[in-house]
Amino acid sequence: MFGDSIFTLLTHLKSATTFEELCDLLVAGLPPITGGCCGSVYQLFDHSRVEMIRGAHFPEEDSAEMLLSLNAMLPQHPLGHKILTPLGDHPGFAVSSFMPSEVYRQSDLLKRLSPECAISDTLVGELFTWCRRSALLLIHRQDGEFQAEELERFRLVVFTANTICERIAGRNVEREVHHFFMNQSESGPVTAFMMKKDGGVMPVNHEALRFVEAHWPADEAFRQLDDNELKRVMSRVESSWQDPLRARFQAVDLDLGAGVASFYVLPNALRQFYLFTIGASHVEPVPQDRSRSVLTGRQCEIMDWIAEGKTSWEVATILGISPRTVEKHMEAIFQRLNVENRVAAARRYLDLKAGKPL
Repeated sequence: MFGDSIFTLLTHLKSATTFEELCDLLVAGLPPITGGCCGSVYQLFDHSRVEMIRGAHFPEEDSAEMLLSLNAMLPQHPLGHKILTPLGDHPGFAVSSFMPSEVYRQSDLLKRLSPECAISDTLVGELFTWCRRSALLLIHRQDGEFQAEELERFRLVVFTANTICERIAGRNVEREVHHFFMNQSESGPVTAFMMKKDGGVMPVNHEALRFVEAHWPADEAFRQLDDNELKRVMSRVESSWQDPLRARFQAVDLDLGAGVASFYVLPNALRQFYLFTIGASHVEPVPQDRSRSVLTGRQCEIMDWIAEGKTSWEVATILGISPRTVEKHMEAIFQRLNVENRVAAARRYLDLKAGKPL
């Protein structure tokens, strides 16, 4: 359906190792395949303003003025209403689907963006969105409107680019974590937590589990950061970005139950955040029962009864806690064991009790 050229482009895209390289390949290779004349990638912050345009055809010395003009005009333009709203799972669209080509061509926004090129239609697709940052791919056409087959080609490439962005981001996180452990390991054990976007913190490694058992109440499955702590962490995250898919660890002071300590925060490719600290716990040797290296003592108690077929209400009655507390622990257990239901959790837990690796 798409011909050889699109598959050649997809092959080249899969070899990209940086966001900049991916953008260059898209901007150069996609317009000929879709019937476009040129392309660009818009980097947005908070879906409210454009921070950078890659592949745009205007002088570098004019870029700051261009961004000021663009950010002033976009909210008033129909295209701005679209691109300043998260696209979510939308596969991409053509401006001609909601705005006549002649009206689009004559708009002040287009005249400012491309004074020497009369653009009549534009394809728009989202490459990624994460941590208040997003990137949109725009392919422009000078004559007429994009056809249905051209839009489908565009959507296929955007879908592929989404997965490549995830892969690049994931590899960047792996490198940063590896670098952190290599440089900090001599300073003491690394205690690793995971933080969700809402500020819920849970232990990740053995050191963190022992920290939790020493400093958190037995039935606290997650430690919830307060609003001020969460704002402080997210402020440090904002300063961590080296490019849209690559961040560096940033130090932030937090109290996770043992007094204020320096933690290092890094956004990861799973839309969560690593929180690492150095030498925060006095770690006991890893127990022979592998379940104790993955779950807290209370969580092991709960799983002993779940593996016996007990319900949350029955477990709560036996242990003298609320069913809601059991459910909060089960949520943490599912994440720690990487399972999605109780049957799988029980099976994985019993395997760990038998000494099998996670």
